[in-house]
Amino acid sequence: MSSNFDKIAPFYGFLEGVLFGSRMQRMRCAHLDHMSGRREILLVGEGTGLFLERLLEVNAQAKVTVVEQSEQMMKRAKRRVAEKDLRRVTFRKLSFEKFDSSKRFDAVCTLFFWDCFTQGQIRSMLPLLERHSKRGALWLDVDFFENPHGSTRTGIWHYLLIRFLYGFFGLATGIEARRIVNIEPLAKENGFSRMATTRSDQFPMSARIFKKENPASMAVVSHRNDSQVRVIRNSRNSISQSEPDVQSKIPYSLKDCLMLLSGLPIGLTCGIV
Repeated sequence: MSSNFDKIAPFYGFLEGVLFGSRMQRMRCAHLDHMSGRREILLVGEGTGLFLERLLEVNAQAKVTVVEQSEQMMKRAKRRVAEKDLRRVTFRKLSFEKFDSSKRFDAVCTLFFWDCFTQGQIRSMLPLLERHSKRGALWLDVDFFENPHGSTRTGIWHYLLIRFLYGFFGLATGIEARRIVNIEPLAKENGFSRMATTRSDQFPMSARIFKKENPASMAVVSHRNDSQVRVIRNSRNSISQSEPDVQSKIPYSLKDCLMLLSGLPIGLTCGIV
């Protein structure tokens, strides 16, 4: 991977706060309860360590391996680890494509990670994730999405926001991706079935839990759309793929709209819009 997040690491947290407030962190932690009983956890592309800090708080026994390519991001993540927890965390400074370990993990977390890659790159990396996961391992994936469903206003809002983000990060870090890849079919190809999904009803971001399954295991798929939760129970050999309801009225603030309008020239400059 040729991208470099070192340049934006010093102000990445500030940018996240300005653009999204606490929404990204809330989405990271939407399924944190699933990690409470896991003992060996692989955390890929952690960034500044916000999730790592919470993970160590809710799971006092887990040993965590952090794979992060950016040295500056890793330094910030290390600062968030309490001294008493340092012995439980192993930091590996390298890209995920080069990661190898004799360990097999019972949980993997990828947080706003796959949106930096093209479909071909993701397809080549998912077998690594599968190879380092135990049978029955849980995979927490939190990322942005591009959703063709919902109202026209929702679609325009999501489109402009995603184009702005790709424009900015394309210029600032050199990531090659220009579209968000639907990870679910690729996950299924590698033996992971989706158990639960939580989606923001304002921003195009979601948190999903996958499980490395026995083929005959019972699947339970739940969709949470903030205030409402719908659970669908399936037969052993089928998993419902129905979409959650999308809010038709979304409370966009003036700041949100101005932010996107100011970012459109960046997207146009990169040839994205």
